[in-house]
Amino acid sequence: MNPMKTRVAKEMKNDMNVEIVQSDTVVTDRILLKDWNLNTCSDKELDFEVPFELKIQEGKGDSVRLDKLVISFDIAFDVPNTTPVYFSTGCQSEPTHWKQTTMCIDPLNGSPVLKAGEVMKGTFQMGKNNSNHRDMDFLILWEIGSFLMKEDKSTFTRRCGGTIVNSLTA
Repeated sequence: MNPMKTRVAKEMKNDMNVEIVQSDTVVTDRILLKDWNLNTCSDKELDFEVPFELKIQEGKGDSVRLDKLVISFDIAFDVPNTTPVYFSTGCQSEPTHWKQTTMCIDPLNGSPVLKAGEVMKGTFQMGKNNSNHRDMDFLILWEIGSFLMKEDKSTFTRRCGGTIVNSLTA
């Protein structure tokens, strides 16, 4: 099956998947990328770019291989004079029909390893597709390295990095 390796890896890299990710396979802390009040936010606000930083979860070891990024969402319906309703589509919660969305980190170039004391940091960009308003486009620029203190100033030393470009179609 070696001749198919490149094609399968390219498909994995170019396709986002909607799947249930088991919480015990997640190796970094979960972070909040964006928070909206859906009663007041505008369509424009749904296209965004934010910085992110991921660290190894406590108890996962001194180094972990990162093969994909997982996206999920949480919702709270908290109307005055009612009982609040909250649920999460995150890996740590009971699975819902929304599952999680995953994006593979380029399997052809080898999944990067995150070592103790290092972070994966970068920018996460999401926006409506220009051709189909129901599709979403993603751009993730990432790098792995360490923050070092020098003369009361923190500097980041990059060890590796990459780019993920993908679309989620309706």
